[in-house]
Amino acid sequence: MATITKLPIINETVYTKTESDKILERVNSLKTRFNTIVLKCAKLTGLSDYTWLIYSIMYRENADGNANFVKSTGATGIMQITPDTASDALIRENQKNRITAEERVFLTEKLGATKLNAILKRKQLGTPILFTTNQLKDPELNLYLACLYLSQLVDKYTENGVLRLEKVITGYLRYYSNPSGTTATEVIAWIQKQNWSSASKTENIAYIKAVGGRNGIAHTIA
Repeated sequence: MATITKLPIINETVYTKTESDKILERVNSLKTRFNTIVLKCAKLTGLSDYTWLIYSIMYRENADGNANFVKSTGATGIMQITPDTASDALIRENQKNRITAEERVFLTEKLGATKLNAILKRKQLGTPILFTTNQLKDPELNLYLACLYLSQLVDKYTENGVLRLEKVITGYLRYYSNPSGTTATEVIAWIQKQNWSSASKTENIAYIKAVGGRNGIAHTIA
């Protein structure tokens, strides 16, 4: 069954036409800089049909494409992925025996055979963290690991052949969260009920609207 992505996922208009035009201009600038590695990492991780999703996340997380940008949370680089999320994503993929020969070649080039073999022997998630902030400043490794995690979220939150974009976004922001709801509006209501900080709830809801709303990032570039 082919996956369907329904855009917008909410009817609320979040950007004016002028703002959407500026988003498209900025995304095209990101494509000029990063499209070669986006296409490569999308192919490696099974996201070739989801480059619009990759660029939506990239724009929302780091519209300037600053590979050296690090938040206080440890979120790093062009996709603002943390060392612990990057580590767990790779371990989970290996546990499912889904790392391809092409990915092994890529990871060997980035990490070296000794470190990669040590990583692939890991049997559990968590500490010690496998990646450093400095390693995640490498745009290609950063993008690959973020795409690896996104591919897991796409698999998890494709329901009855429909990609639940609001759940993918919530998963990307709130690792290990398991959002509930049959519509984006219901997922937003679920977020509002969580025992999270007000800032976290506001960020998550604003992110869903910015990416998935009418004239939002995904609606503009998909």
